[in-house]
Amino acid sequence: MYQVIINHENNDIVIGDITAKDISKRLLSGKINKERNAVGNFEFDIPLDNIGYNYLNPMKTQIRVLNTFTNKNVFEGRILKQSNLLESEGKVYKTFKAEDKLGYLIDSVQVYGEYNSINEAITALLNTHNLCVEDWKKIYIGEITLKVDTEEKIVLNYKDSLENIKDLISSYGGEVNIRTEKNINYFDYKDIIGEYTETEIKLGVNLKKFEEDIDPTQCYSRVMPVGAKLKTTDSEGKEVDSEERITIASINNNSLYIEDEELIKKIGYVTKILEYDDEEDKDALKQNAIEFLKTQKLSISNNITALDLSILGLKYDAFTLGNFYKLDVPFFNVDYYVRVVKETIDINNPHTSSLTFGDKVVDIKDYQLESKKQVTNYEQIKLEVENTAKKVEKINKSVTTNTKKVEILEGDLSGYVKKTTYNNFVNTINENFNKVNNEIKNIKERLTKLEGGTTT
Repeated sequence: MYQVIINHENNDIVIGDITAKDISKRLLSGKINKERNAVGNFEFDIPLDNIGYNYLNPMKTQIRVLNTFTNKNVFEGRILKQSNLLESEGKVYKTFKAEDKLGYLIDSVQVYGEYNSINEAITALLNTHNLCVEDWKKIYIGEITLKVDTEEKIVLNYKDSLENIKDLISSYGGEVNIRTEKNINYFDYKDIIGEYTETEIKLGVNLKKFEEDIDPTQCYSRVMPVGAKLKTTDSEGKEVDSEERITIASINNNSLYIEDEELIKKIGYVTKILEYDDEEDKDALKQNAIEFLKTQKLSISNNITALDLSILGLKYDAFTLGNFYKLDVPFFNVDYYVRVVKETIDINNPHTSSLTFGDKVVDIKDYQLESKKQVTNYEQIKLEVENTAKKVEKINKSVTTNTKKVEILEGDLSGYVKKTTYNNFVNTINENFNKVNNEIKNIKERLTKLEGGTTT
């Protein structure tokens, strides 16, 4: 479960708790949105009778959302925007939008500076930031482990601190995070922020909805590599660049293209021009084209709805932005780690969590092979299940026949039919029912393998 807590005059006040008997501690709605390398937000509606209705001040009030089972904050930040609403039926409430602590870096600006390392640049940036803001918005250097391979100076510009951070990410990659320990805010900058967990996302356990988007539009079966522009002479006799480029035709059997026959069979002729503006070596052009076709990747993105079992007090990790989870969907041959890059939490409906996972890239040929396996496995199991169903139907007919015989015997038992005969028929029925149960059990086991742990 989740609690929404504000700091008012140095006191913590709970303004949101769906389990609270006191309605003054309940919010009408609340949703957290978090995304990798972006300022997260928390939007909520607060009714007139809420204890914190008059305590919320944009840009000033600190707010956090606590997962009461893990005792960890899933959101920490400040109130940002406010809207006052009065509806025709007399409903009065306010809507607030809060931003997480990464947004504090918007409140300070930087001066121009050149630095020898990322660590040095971040240290200077945070020192400047802390001179410009209140104590509760100060951020100190944390774990700076990003690997940067450059001999050039790292530059901070005349922008706000967050814009400078975004420029560094754009230039050198990596991921940033604000981490709070003992009320002190730390800035982490790493290659990857997150860890592999033991929690699986699995059909029949905590997976509610699965969607896999496969995008083959950026895959090509044929490429035309072109190099530097050829030289020509203008009207004044000066050597200038023409629009014609160096090609591989003279070393490639008069063909401008490098082709992948296997991919042509799978996706047809899909052609791309590869431009290498400074390349004058035809052999290098050809080799670049060959390597491009070999290393093509198919982008696969996943969107799922999963049950966060941690909120039920079960021994499962809570879903955390940046962490890796094992996704297990046998029906689609999905069995790999995926990473949460976006997360939405509805605090009034905590049983669900909407997660967006980062793109998975696979070799297009491997994907085609796996897809073929999926179809083959499905058709085989489908055929076996159909055959089993026919057997069950046959047994059911036998059970019906023997049941009628028992009804007759029960009526005539006092007469000329011996009790032993009656018992024999009863035993026959029991045997048939056992056969039915065994066949049904077999079906369930096969469906379990097919659907990843759930039975129908």
